[in-house]
Amino acid sequence: MTSIDGIAFTRGPGMPGCLSIGAVAARALAAALNKPLVGVHHMQAHALTALYTSQPAPKFPFLTLLVSGGHTLLLLARSRSDFTILATTDDESIGNAFDRVAKLLDVPWSNNHSAGASLERFAEGASSSNIHFSIPSPGKLVFSYSGLVSAVRSHILKRSDPNMVVRLPNLPPNPAVKHPPTPERELVRERMRITVVKMSLDERMNIAASFQKAAIGQLEEKLKLGLKKCMRLGVEPRSIVVSGGVASNSYLRASIPAPGKLAFSYSGLISAVRSHILKCSDPDMIVKLPDPPSNPAVKHPPTPERELVRERMRLTVARMSLDERKSIAASFQKAAIGQLEEKLKLGLKRCMQLGVNPGSIVVSGGVASNSYLRARLKSLVEDMETELKPTLVFPPPHLCTDNAVMIAWTSLERFMAQDHDKLDIRVRPVWSIEDLKAESSPVTMLNSIE
Repeated sequence: MTSIDGIAFTRGPGMPGCLSIGAVAARALAAALNKPLVGVHHMQAHALTALYTSQPAPKFPFLTLLVSGGHTLLLLARSRSDFTILATTDDESIGNAFDRVAKLLDVPWSNNHSAGASLERFAEGASSSNIHFSIPSPGKLVFSYSGLVSAVRSHILKRSDPNMVVRLPNLPPNPAVKHPPTPERELVRERMRITVVKMSLDERMNIAASFQKAAIGQLEEKLKLGLKKCMRLGVEPRSIVVSGGVASNSYLRASIPAPGKLAFSYSGLISAVRSHILKCSDPDMIVKLPDPPSNPAVKHPPTPERELVRERMRLTVARMSLDERKSIAASFQKAAIGQLEEKLKLGLKRCMQLGVNPGSIVVSGGVASNSYLRARLKSLVEDMETELKPTLVFPPPHLCTDNAVMIAWTSLERFMAQDHDKLDIRVRPVWSIEDLKAESSPVTMLNSIE
């Protein structure tokens, strides 16, 4: 412990409880060891990971696509502490959409791989990804994934047996639940569960592949919009950095959605997957729920109706063939990543409007490890009609998800500038990355500019 020069920790943004635990431990260590303390911005750490992992390192300014379970951001990075948000999500993140659809399709996963990461491998087995999930908000720099999830749900429901009998147990009212879901919603959920149970594996894989295609297709579209926005701003990004957990998705890495709008949206895509599963359910299915023991720790338990809908979906997925499930997974992945492609295009346009020409595009976050995403984004950059194409940068998959290395790396500059935090520093659950520029010390700002 005596060889440690300083203590760095994640100050925010994030869940207050988790941040507080880390902050308390960091402050205690700093006080006990008499070492300097630095609180790090989580998103900044993801965005700067490529400066540590890539040789040569991306040069400022560059675009960074941060795709994880908690965030979907397209950023213009002018320095280590100067970020402009070109696009964010209207509803939920792409990583959360991957996790939700994986659970809808009953995709097998383990502690070694998250549900979302397992969906990618599941979708690879699809014989086809011919289920169409559309990309929301075309031409706008905004991400949206709730509609994609809704489309998956709708697809499943259409597969359900119209004669399926779905029943809910008679549960006693819970006074702790102020706004319980209606019985109708629970019935729909149970119908979806049963329909998925009955699907073939190929069906489920097809849905998964189609979802992934739509989800990552959105990223592609938004990235294109982001590059155009950079041009309008008079900025030419030298690189595109893709970070975050979703950055490990291989489909994303091979490729890069509301089309035309610089905003991400994935809740609709999740709903689309749920809808697809419910459409596949047997209408004659009899759905029953067990009598679960009451849990005082759960303040807002789901209503019986919502549980029935969930159970219907579970049973429907269980009855699907492996090919069916893989097809849904592949179609979802295609739609989800398609959104990223579209938003990246919009982001590049926005950079041009700002007078910035990014030399690199850095893709980070857990989803950045997705191989489909990586392939799509590589194709996007290759197809760009410019003489100087930005370099596409992906951190190694194991550094795409949350890790201590990125926090330590991001803190180094402040330690070297003697820019430390006080021991009574508080966490910041809500903290925009755009606030870093105004909050950085003059010395750190000077050192961060290349």
